Amino acid sequence: VHLTTLILNGCSQLDETTMATLGRCLTHIQHLSVASCTSLTDQALLAFLQRELPQLSHLNVSQFARLSDTSLRHIALHTTPQLSKLELAGCVLLTDQGFCFLAPRVTSLVHLDLEDLQQITGSTVKALANNEPRLQHFSLANCTHIADDAIIHLVLYGVCRHLSHLE
Repeated sequence: VHLTTLILNGCSQLDETTMATLGRCLTHIQHLSVASCTSLTDQALLAFLQRELPQLSHLNVSQFARLSDTSLRHIALHTTPQLSKLELAGCVLLTDQGFCFLAPRVTSLVHLDLEDLQQITGSTVKALANNEPRLQHFSLANCTHIADDAIIHLVLYGVCRHLSHLE
């Protein structure tokens, strides 16, 4: 199957078996969006990512209420340098620990959406600032535990020299 874009936002019946089948069959996938798919878990995302997906450049798993730092580890270990857009808005279980693991391993991001992540702090921002040289669009809206010093580090001292949009 030569499908390059698959948007399944809001599909509440997706499960690990379906995600494994999609990962196995959609070898040309470039853009996967499964935002607000409430039944999906860390294991379901891993089932999708375990297959080699060399062209995957855009992954939207926003509003994954059950997505944890385990999924950030899976993304870090199972995606390729093609991944340039990652949307994680509203994934309320994600923490600094997961992002500090992801940041040095996924250094190809151009667009990163972390809106409404209440558990992340300046540690996440600094880890990303030090490891994402291509980052242009970065959303931290409603991330209430990020202090000014982290934003100053991002803008003035980080490697994100192409940053053009910061929320």
